Amino acid sequence: MKPQIKKRQIIMFYGGPGSGKGTQAKLLAKKLKAPFFSVGEELRKIASKNTALARQVNKLIDKGSFVPNYISGAIVATQLKKGGNLIFDGYPRNIGQAYDLNRLLGKMAPNASSYFVFLDVPVGELKKRLKARIVKEGRDDDRDLEAMNQRFKIFNEKRGRLLDYFAGKGWLQTVDGIGSIEQVHKRVLQAVTRH
Repeated sequence: MKPQIKKRQIIMFYGGPGSGKGTQAKLLAKKLKAPFFSVGEELRKIASKNTALARQVNKLIDKGSFVPNYISGAIVATQLKKGGNLIFDGYPRNIGQAYDLNRLLGKMAPNASSYFVFLDVPVGELKKRLKARIVKEGRDDDRDLEAMNQRFKIFNEKRGRLLDYFAGKGWLQTVDGIGSIEQVHKRVLQAVTRH
């Protein structure tokens, strides 16, 4: 039997670089017939343009830093205004973004079921996956070792507070991110359809 979404759902995927957030978010979006949205992909589109904002975004991406919350928040608000279910890849990534999202959901989706899916993968495995992704996908943001280490540093600094925040709201779903794509997908599906 195919899982059905009865009321609006907002599902956020979170994990370290290389944890499979994008892969699992896309699979879930397809399975549940819900829109998938990646703030990172949207930022890469912005960065490819010849604008002042693109130059600012490029500088931050090159350093492995996050863009200011007001930029990512505006991107997210645009998506939420469209209504319906939504699956986020890699948003929110810090406590400020979490507060912003909570505020936006209170205004735009007050009755939505919300899930914060944390793909739990050890750092050693994440680094191994990123090295493989460089070869397979050729993503520039994975090639620069200094930028990659900065992304891990930021992730480690922000993770605890973010997980505590969403646990306190009852939205946190920790999913073991080790295993085949299919095994992890099955765990994700169970986490967001059992409530």
